[in-house]
Amino acid sequence: IILDLMMPIMNGFDFLTLLKRNSDTRSIPVIISSAMGNDQRLSRLGVDKVLPKTEITILRNLMQAVDELMPVGLTVT
Repeated sequence: IILDLMMPIMNGFDFLTLLKRNSDTRSIPVIISSAMGNDQRLSRLGVDKVLPKTEITILRNLMQAVDELMPVGLTVT
């Protein structure tokens, strides 16, 4: 899941809380891409990667982060 923290109906923190409480979804890797930057709450909620939106190379960094979190044998194209 690639998630922004600032969303219109439910913020990313609330979404993460619900995602990680559910035994069927808690193991899904989560990449945060947000202008809010890193927050200590994110690591407590089980976020795998945080990519600030201010990075010029966000697309390359996002693809690299997704590739690192993909199961062995799968690749991002």
